[in-house]
Amino acid sequence: MHKDRKEMTLHDYNNAVSTVVDFACQLDNSIKPISIYQNGNIGTFGVSDIDLIFVFEDTFYNGKLFLEKYNKSIEKIDNKNIFFIHSPFIVNKSVFKNIPYYSYNPPGALRCIFGESFDFFSAYPSSIQSILISIEFILFRIIQLINNLISGNVSLNGILVRGHSLIHSICLAKIAGVKLDKSYFKYFQKIEYLRSNMHIENNAAVQNDEILSLYKGIINEFYYIYKKFCFAINNLTFFYLPKNDYYVYDNNTIIENIFNDNIDLSVNIDGKSGKLYVQGLDFSCQMLRDIYFNVPDFSSYILDSSFLKECKSRAKFHMEQWEWNFKNFGKIHSGLSAVPCVAGEEARKLAESILLNP
Repeated sequence: MHKDRKEMTLHDYNNAVSTVVDFACQLDNSIKPISIYQNGNIGTFGVSDIDLIFVFEDTFYNGKLFLEKYNKSIEKIDNKNIFFIHSPFIVNKSVFKNIPYYSYNPPGALRCIFGESFDFFSAYPSSIQSILISIEFILFRIIQLINNLISGNVSLNGILVRGHSLIHSICLAKIAGVKLDKSYFKYFQKIEYLRSNMHIENNAAVQNDEILSLYKGIINEFYYIYKKFCFAINNLTFFYLPKNDYYVYDNNTIIENIFNDNIDLSVNIDGKSGKLYVQGLDFSCQMLRDIYFNVPDFSSYILDSSFLKECKSRAKFHMEQWEWNFKNFGKIHSGLSAVPCVAGEEARKLAESILLNP
């Protein structure tokens, strides 16, 4: 059992980080990172996780061995499953220098805790990159939370971590000039309140039906922002005519009726295959997929020139990540792995079709 959240302190988090730094110091030079960065601050003890970014030379291709040793080094850390809820971000130097521009990680939130410090290409994304980052991430988050609900994989800690990420989309909306009604975010505000008051008695008081309500509510609030960003993309799109009005998001999710603005977010499950059929999502996501991967089954598009330029630039950033991942781990989904309007097996097929057939 984990140490009670009430007892967990900043000291526990710092000890976990120190363990990782000590591990890096002892590594052989052939697999030692150039730098380790910590991303963000610890806001709520016992809920917040630790985001670490390991930076390597562009020519480093021994990621499997490094990851194996890293995983072994954190095995005995107390509360490991709270501190490290996902794999570490492992990137090369060229990609890392562009992180704040393409993924909204402001340099002020990135703190070097080991090795070389870097200057970044830009402190913040442009207004268009802010829109693209948000569309990609919110689509991923909505699908993830829907799957959590359907599978029953729900927990208070899970929604407090994932629901809190809505703050990034709110910040990006401000950069992009997308106006939001802040009074709309009552579930987000409840999540922030719970995160700030996570004591034993509060944890016990949150019943399962309330947790389910938080999941459903935060999905709707992500969807509200999603539609705002889609409207911004619509204003930059003069013509888009794909072959189909649906597309495969991952091997389990099909997004349908992408041109019907009158459908609210809804999900149907195929009883035989278990596949999810999602409606209420905009054509913008399929269009971005087509642009990023040069998908051959679309007809044509005419876009604002600045918007298209930023899309192409973003596609190059994603592909550089995936190419490095592929050389290090034999797959695209490792290290820092993008979800640019496709995920899972569908993303793998599209990315590898470009990487293996340039």
